[in-house]
Amino acid sequence: MTNINCSEACRHQKNGKCQLTHVGIVSAIGSTKCAYFQQKQQPDSGVHLKSET
Repeated sequence: MTNINCSEACRHQKNGKCQLTHVGIVSAIGSTKCAYFQQKQQPDSGVHLKSET
């Protein structure tokens, strides 16, 4: 097992370590430091603000 440090907001990053276990299709060629970067999804807080018009 290899420990890969990671500070990106990636869905595979947890507690500063990459948790990617299987290498698949490269998703980010040249756009980030990591070829397997996938943007972390923000959890839906369930709070929706009503706009007044």
